[in-house]
Amino acid sequence: MSTKTDELVYEVKDKIATITLNRPDKMNAFTGPMIDAWAGSLEEAQRDPDVNVVIVTGSGKAFCSGGDVARMGDGRPSPLDHKNGLWENIHRVPKALEVMDKPAHLDLVSSHMAVVRETSDHKEGVQAFKDKRKPNFTGR
Repeated sequence: MSTKTDELVYEVKDKIATITLNRPDKMNAFTGPMIDAWAGSLEEAQRDPDVNVVIVTGSGKAFCSGGDVARMGDGRPSPLDHKNGLWENIHRVPKALEVMDKPAHLDLVSSHMAVVRETSDHKEGVQAFKDKRKPNFTGR
């Protein structure tokens, strides 16, 4: 079985599902549609009785540089919407959580990210990245 989108490749071979983040030109930075495709691939692997292992990798020279900063701020989900989106699209997949002691760790990270995204420094960092300039952080 194999599925490919522009940003993600999902393949199953020999009971191993491989999810490849496929934006090497952007260091595989996540976009909203990419997270949706990743969550869908994880759900598919979970349902597939022929999948025993899931590997997530990145194409090119980087695994994943995080969120695509250039696209941040394009549409503004509330902090709660952002946290819930992470929970619904990523954390619900048990196979992805098997390597962790407690799934709550991912919930804590998504909660913190929801708060951090609302700070002045985060907004300044995103804008500085888009403007290709050094950020002027104020500690807020």
